[in-house]
Amino acid sequence: MNEIAIIIPAYNPNKTLVTLVRQLKAKGYTTIIVINDGSRYECEKYFLEIKNDINLLENSTNQGKGESLKRGFQYILEKKLKVKGVITVDSDGQHKIEDIEKVKNRFLKNRNSVVLGERNFNKRNTPLKNRLGNKVASKWLQLKMGVELKDTQTGLRAIPMECLGELVKIKGKRYEYEMNMLFYWITTKRNIVTEEIRAIYSKHQKGHFRTIRDAIKIITVTKIKKISNE
Repeated sequence: MNEIAIIIPAYNPNKTLVTLVRQLKAKGYTTIIVINDGSRYECEKYFLEIKNDINLLENSTNQGKGESLKRGFQYILEKKLKVKGVITVDSDGQHKIEDIEKVKNRFLKNRNSVVLGERNFNKRNTPLKNRLGNKVASKWLQLKMGVELKDTQTGLRAIPMECLGELVKIKGKRYEYEMNMLFYWITTKRNIVTEEIRAIYSKHQKGHFRTIRDAIKIITVTKIKKISNE
């Protein structure tokens, strides 16, 4: 049994999701949790293709990435799955299997740490809007929290099992939840390490993060002092 569980929030995915799940299975991952976040009916065929290889959770309506991640974390806690950590992965092709493996291996050497897959936004193929959106969020985090992270919006994250109980309590329904996770780890002094991964940009991807606009929205709705629902 693989020591790591995989969580994949999926909203209106395409064939890329099927490819990702098959690659994960080929690498020996036995616990793959996919959250269908209220996807369109025509996307049902992709979930049907992989249903025998995954644990499928379904939201009747679109709840947002944050809520989907929390549902995945809660599932692991309720089922008392015997894993050492969780890796969150995007469904749109952003994260290649080789990079998922890099993050996993780094985590297994640093099991008390959070490992962030860090994209290099300085390469020529990075669209200007992606570069600017990330810089806005990263600079804001540095000013507010005194911590410099080059990729605050990465969805590829390895998380120790002991973090999950608190993560399900953190506020945030959509992309702001991922920033709130960072705030929680920083304020609780959880060690954060990074592993460089590729930045993949393709016209076939169906990511739902709208770069600069969503980066600004994250800043305006993220709460620093009260990130817990308690």
